[in-house]
Amino acid sequence: MPEFLEAALRHAAKKHGFTGAHADKYVYGALQNMHVLKGKLLTEKGKEMEAKHERDMRSPVKRTLKVKRRRDLVELK
Repeated sequence: MPEFLEAALRHAAKKHGFTGAHADKYVYGALQNMHVLKGKLLTEKGKEMEAKHERDMRSPVKRTLKVKRRRDLVELK
C-alpha cells in the first residue's frame, strides 16, 4: 500500500477530528474509492502511484520556492 498516501489520509482524518476506528474507515474507504485498494490487495493503479512517488522523491531536480518581495512591505534596519 502506498505509505505516503496513507499518511496523507491519516493527517486529513486527524484534521477532521476522526480517531480510532472512524479514522481507519476514513483512510481505507478513501483508498478504495480511489481504486488503490481492492479489499486488502493493492491494485495496479496503487502500484503505479507508489512507483511514481518513489521516482519523484529520487529526482535530482531541486524544487525551490521563489518569493517576490515587495520593498514597500519590507522594513530594512
